[in-house]
Amino acid sequence: MYYYDRVFSSEKEKYDFVNECDRQFFSKIESAADDIADDKNIRFILLAGPTCSGKTSATNVLTKTLIKDGKEVVSVSIDDFFKDSAHLKNTDGKVDFESINAIDYELFCKCTESLKKGNATSIPIFDFVKGMRNGERVLDPDDNTIIIFEGIQAVYPEITSLFHEESKKVFISVNTDITAYGQSFSKRRLRFSRRLVRDFLFRGASPEL
Repeated sequence: MYYYDRVFSSEKEKYDFVNECDRQFFSKIESAADDIADDKNIRFILLAGPTCSGKTSATNVLTKTLIKDGKEVVSVSIDDFFKDSAHLKNTDGKVDFESINAIDYELFCKCTESLKKGNATSIPIFDFVKGMRNGERVLDPDDNTIIIFEGIQAVYPEITSLFHEESKKVFISVNTDITAYGQSFSKRRLRFSRRLVRDFLFRGASPEL
């Protein structure tokens, strides 16, 4: 674990610090992608991590690097298999999106088996603002296609058991605490701050929710 204690003297120093953190992150993901591309047996990547740890960003970097290495790449967000939010509320009215029971596991298994056979497969699209599935898209992989399954549940045994020697597991998370101007930001607080912004901008959720 790294620990940063910084007082930035200028706006440029702030940007340089962020850019250097990004460079280190991207470099590690690109290295993992190169290793995956060298293994001819890998057809699936299971990318997991806690909420707002950078899974979508990591998926984008993996995709670009694997394409550069000559692979066809498609990604599947496990979030798209969520059940309608109205059916997932707890007794306190909140939705637990991190449970394996939050996804339509039967449909996920069906789609996974179809993709493993190389068939064109319809994948649902989940609309977080509406809290329900809203449309679908078709994936049509070939023998050179690597499929990235991205989501919190990608590390759960119910998911990993569907893939064997043809898969590579990647886990990412925030592992750095930061103190700046006397304010401490733990790893958990950093992810929480990211989630507040993401949910407000893209998922129709107010900070209070």
